Amino acid sequence: MVTVEAYNAELRDDDGFLGDRASKRAFHAIVDDWRDRLTLTVSERVRGEFVDWFQPPPGTARPGAEEYAFFASQLRVGGRLTLPHVQAVVEVQDTRLANLPDDASLAPRPQGNLGPGALYFAHTHETDQGEPFLKQGLLAFRVGA
Repeated sequence: MVTVEAYNAELRDDDGFLGDRASKRAFHAIVDDWRDRLTLTVSERVRGEFVDWFQPPPGTARPGAEEYAFFASQLRVGGRLTLPHVQAVVEVQDTRLANLPDDASLAPRPQGNLGPGALYFAHTHETDQGEPFLKQGLLAFRVGA
């Protein structure tokens, strides 16, 4: 059960009414102060690669295995917080490759991999690859700031 004791209460402390200090101007001052201290960054780089590699000898690959396309993405998200005596920076990166060809890495030498997408696939045997990781991190203590 909820009992409402007041619909309009005044909050007061030793300096007077709390509402007098919680004005729009005071709110903007707080936001501006944090805006100067906190910086957020986001960066996204994408690319598509269209490959038409050298044609392999007949019978070593399916017809057209040397022609393919794949997608790559690099997403970075970071933040910097600067306080009077401490600065902290962190940035995370997520790199992705998608639609890598699974039939353009030829086993018997000297054919090898038919282009860069086939080379990426040969290292992991995954057509979609990627994972997030910490790109950079910093914690600095500032003396005399």
